[in-house]
Amino acid sequence: MLEAIAVAALWSFFVVDITLEIIFYSFALLTVSLWLVLRQVAPWLFWDHLTLSFCILLGVVVPWLYWDRHTPSRGGRRKWLQKPMRLLCRRIQSYFPLQIVKAKGARLPTTKNYILDIHPHGFCMAAAAAALFSGGLQSAFPGIDFKTVVLDLTFLTLPFVREVSMGIGCISQKEESIRHVLQSRAGGKAVVLFSGGIQEVFHMRPDAFRLRLKQRGFCRVALLEGAQLVPALMLGENLSYRQPLLQVMDWLYKQIGVRIPLFFGRGLFVKHIGMLPHRVPHTFVVGAALDVRKTPDPTHEEVEALHFRYVKAVRNLYKECGPQFNAASLPLVIST
Repeated sequence: MLEAIAVAALWSFFVVDITLEIIFYSFALLTVSLWLVLRQVAPWLFWDHLTLSFCILLGVVVPWLYWDRHTPSRGGRRKWLQKPMRLLCRRIQSYFPLQIVKAKGARLPTTKNYILDIHPHGFCMAAAAAALFSGGLQSAFPGIDFKTVVLDLTFLTLPFVREVSMGIGCISQKEESIRHVLQSRAGGKAVVLFSGGIQEVFHMRPDAFRLRLKQRGFCRVALLEGAQLVPALMLGENLSYRQPLLQVMDWLYKQIGVRIPLFFGRGLFVKHIGMLPHRVPHTFVVGAALDVRKTPDPTHEEVEALHFRYVKAVRNLYKECGPQFNAASLPLVIST
């Protein structure tokens, strides 16, 4: 019974965003299509009301998106959906299952601000969402206000999806947005990001723990604001989905220059094919924070030096925690 509830919760989390967008745009397309058909076939019907409804919808949504356009870059909103999201994410947490572990020396005093970088970037991000929004991370580090960086596209779609994203603590990926949070003088702020990006998804293999650490922007921001860098690993993420068509993916990338994801998980009733991640135990490991001195105008050498320290910290974190959570047999491969 609990397994069925967990699967249903994960499935609802995975499809709710795309479902809402499909409903919204389908409704808009249907409204326009019906308006055009009725105008030609039966102009005496109520097509004027449809036109009015559609215009009212656009008249409300578009001005709101424009008027509120800066909010995602200024710390977002109050986390008014935190409690309902915790109920959903705790079900997802029990689905894998997922445990949150603090590595040796992982302490986050509320007097400082942090950049929490999670590796690897997952396909559907269900495990990461469970770790971030289930309340487990907040319990492990009380007093820290976590803000999760998401794509700007999230705030340009449905107003409902936009408000839900900000209601659970999401902010824009822009540099100004991240720096705005880290400029809190009181401390106790943490920006959560995935510096590996979507490209890290295509590098995941079941025979190795592959990470992509080519970005330096988060190191530069850490220097600018004096934010402490915190490495975090999601052990087990590379086993959530299978990629049996790697050669096809590589061939398509060479032909069209775009990587098309061809991943296979499990279904509601079938364990070998579907969109749900496989039920593989996950461990979210948070490492010790790297002390960073605030540098108003960091040089290239200073950014590279901090990046080198961060990569070394990631290696040490995997070396320390990998053997404890059945990841010792998988080699760590980092692309820098």
